[in-house]
Amino acid sequence: MKISFNINLNKKFFQVTFGLYILFIVLFIILKFNGRGSFTQLMLLRENLIKYEVNNINLNLFQNISKYLQIISVPYAFKIIMGNSVAFIPLGFFISILFAENNFVKTMSLSLIVILIIELTQYIFKIGFFDIDDIFLMTCGALIGYLISKLFVRLQSKVVE
Repeated sequence: MKISFNINLNKKFFQVTFGLYILFIVLFIILKFNGRGSFTQLMLLRENLIKYEVNNINLNLFQNISKYLQIISVPYAFKIIMGNSVAFIPLGFFISILFAENNFVKTMSLSLIVILIIELTQYIFKIGFFDIDDIFLMTCGALIGYLISKLFVRLQSKVVE
């Protein structure tokens, strides 16, 4: 089912908002910008990964999630679990609306590609960890975004009728 927008401005609005969202992802998730004009967290992480030869990869699903769930009341654990999920809700929504014609397989495939690019970038450039748990949480967020887009399209079609 091809999504048609009532007004061309809707699509333009989503395109601009998606661009701003991608900028947010690059700055705050990939580059770990702290919001105060500094990338110090990124540089410290990179230096430590190289200095201590840390293996920045986790391929055991639920290894980190289970640890975080045990201490979910600790702000850092809550931030990791919720942040990795909630931050990717817009990804699923925008991909579904703008690129995947509200198709589940296309939306989730494109979302997974974007998520893998983010995780691989962190691994290759040693600016973070390639973590299967992060991929799982981010994909859950994208799935929620897809479900919201389905609801959005349904509501929009009822308004049109």
